Amino acid sequence: MVDLQTRKELIEALIQAKQELDKAETTRTELCDEVKQVKHDLDNLEKARQNVEDELKRTKEDLARVEREMEVAQTKILHIKGYYEWTQPAGTVSAKTSKDVVLLADIPTIKMSFTFQDGIQTHVHPSPGKPYKGGKFTGRLVFEGEALLVCRMMKAAFRRGRMFTVSKNGKVILDGVSLFNYKEWSSIFRAPLSHYTQKVKAELMAKGITEEDIDPTEELEETFIVDGLSMIEVVLNS
Repeated sequence: MVDLQTRKELIEALIQAKQELDKAETTRTELCDEVKQVKHDLDNLEKARQNVEDELKRTKEDLARVEREMEVAQTKILHIKGYYEWTQPAGTVSAKTSKDVVLLADIPTIKMSFTFQDGIQTHVHPSPGKPYKGGKFTGRLVFEGEALLVCRMMKAAFRRGRMFTVSKNGKVILDGVSLFNYKEWSSIFRAPLSHYTQKVKAELMAKGITEEDIDPTEELEETFIVDGLSMIEVVLNS
């Protein structure tokens, strides 16, 4: 039998053990709460990090979009500046294929006709506000090889207002680009056709018209009108 003293000691030991268990449970609960709070904080940090990454991505996309828009705007400004400064009056070009007698042989050619009506000089011409005299200019290229490229280059130059200008005497004249009508050639002084083609190509390249600017599938035969002011509206609306 357990004596009274021993029983009392056992009871006190049990009470002490229960208190320690209660204290340990309280500590465990507090630690669990702390772990939950830490996990909650980590979740919030992860959400905050994701939000920052998303915001950074949107910012980068916005910056890229703004840069693209600025490039487009700068390109338009350069185009508009060029049209305000261009000296070529409004005119029409017509490109048609035909056959001409050269050296007693029928040679297929491309006939290019540039037509200008009378008009009023602008601020970039010698006498702004005064009338200028229009005219018609005709040239021919052989319908073969590099001449087909040069034909497209000439049309590109005309579209960009780089082929004609108004002279000091108030007449429309060619601006650094040669035109020659094969029908006017003398059999004695006729230069090789390839020489003329290369000469015109070099003149066009000096004006910034290169092969890279040309669509090789573009129709050779066509007629169109070019007006500097109309081209500004096209640039603004594009």
